[in-house]
Amino acid sequence: MLKLEEAKALGQEFLALLKDCTERGMIGGSIRRDKSEVKDIEIICEPKIQVDVEGYRDKGQSKLFQQSMDV
Repeated sequence: MLKLEEAKALGQEFLALLKDCTERGMIGGSIRRDKSEVKDIEIICEPKIQVDVEGYRDKGQSKLFQQSMDV
């Protein structure tokens, strides 16, 4: 088990590592509820999603892609 302050620090370090690939993130679970002892660190995040339209077309699927856009 970790003490609350140690777990918060580790959670913040991990969130910092994810900052380039997430829209937003936060620490959840017992850390969010300020429990004095923490068994695990729960991270909740929304990933950044990138769509490569040109790469999709390069795979010979442009007709299917165009049909889906026409709907």
